[in-house]
Amino acid sequence: MGAERKSLVEFVRYARSCYDTCRQARPRVLDVVIGNTGGDMDSVVSALGYSYLSYLAGGDGAAAVVLPVLSFARADLALRRDVERSLHAVGLRPADLIFADELAADDDAGAAGDQYRVRLVDHNAADNALVQAALAQQRAAVVAVVDHHADAGLYAAAAPRVVRACGSCSSLVLQHFAAAFASRYHARTGLAGHDGGDPQARLRRRELQFLVSALAVDTDCLQHRVEAADRDVYTTLVAPVLDAAAFAAVGTAATAAKLDIAGLSVYDLLRKDYKEYETASGARVGISSVACSLARLQQQQQQGADAVAGAVADWSHRRNLQLCVVMTSFVDKTPAGDVFRREIALAPPGFLPARALSCLKRELGLEAGPTVDADFAKATGLAVFEQHAVGKSRKAVAPLVVGLLQ
Repeated sequence: MGAERKSLVEFVRYARSCYDTCRQARPRVLDVVIGNTGGDMDSVVSALGYSYLSYLAGGDGAAAVVLPVLSFARADLALRRDVERSLHAVGLRPADLIFADELAADDDAGAAGDQYRVRLVDHNAADNALVQAALAQQRAAVVAVVDHHADAGLYAAAAPRVVRACGSCSSLVLQHFAAAFASRYHARTGLAGHDGGDPQARLRRRELQFLVSALAVDTDCLQHRVEAADRDVYTTLVAPVLDAAAFAAVGTAATAAKLDIAGLSVYDLLRKDYKEYETASGARVGISSVACSLARLQQQQQQGADAVAGAVADWSHRRNLQLCVVMTSFVDKTPAGDVFRREIALAPPGFLPARALSCLKRELGLEAGPTVDADFAKATGLAVFEQHAVGKSRKAVAPLVVGLLQ
């Protein structure tokens, strides 16, 4: 690959070409890195960041080139407007990327004979159907884990195996490859905004903005959900080469794109940022994170509450869910100022046993409140609550719900 290190875009395109070349060989042994099936900005940046930075580091110990796989179908990229915008800003096109659905289709074409060495980022228990099947068939191994969710205690032999609390998983990726990051960005001039017209400096600046975009979005530019790893990465890796105003601009632009849901149906929003879980008894629980209030969700459809109820029912049927959870998050503009709020809707409303629902209410501070429309709840048939424990996102709610159903 030569002594000169490739740019992020050049490397991702090279990885894509490597994947296309090995499509002709059967059986294949593929080194891949993949985020969780929710496929949000953090999963995408963490996967691409792990792949690129491991290349800059000379490999991750098992492979010189780890193929970055986006953990959703190619057609679903358009639902993730923040991801789409950030990829475009750094110079990456959909054609440059490898998506989970084509990896699965190629696996089928190879009569399930391919083998995989898998790196998990932004999750520590494999949730991609192909990876799960390959692990069960003993033709895959998880060789690395970098994640910030509750530790499931799996893949003890993985190296690295980093599972630690932080606002953005991408912080742990950047921290793990800190030396490689610094070698490309800290040793160069012009990144703080004075590039002197140097096209290479501008290129590295765009890469840097992409690599820190998930950190900026997930922590509201270090205002919320910030842990030690996030602060360390910002202080030691980001701040020396990207000033606070530029960092904030990255977060503002990506967040605006994330909140742009114009033209998306309720059904689209339910599947846009979605994760699925299975309890020990086999119950399937799906949790959709939606970046708007239930009231706005209703306004997305001219048919109102009926359309919301229909979309939830259709999605639950398609995914064969016993419990569908919709978690909303939004900023409520009040005379006293902006207030961050969360809501939770459960379908069907009677699935959780009374004791489990009581515990959930206590842990999350669930109650009818100013954001909850009783008529909406009645019309949709959903159990609807305001969540006063606004610091608890799906990352905290999912293990709680699954645990209550064990």
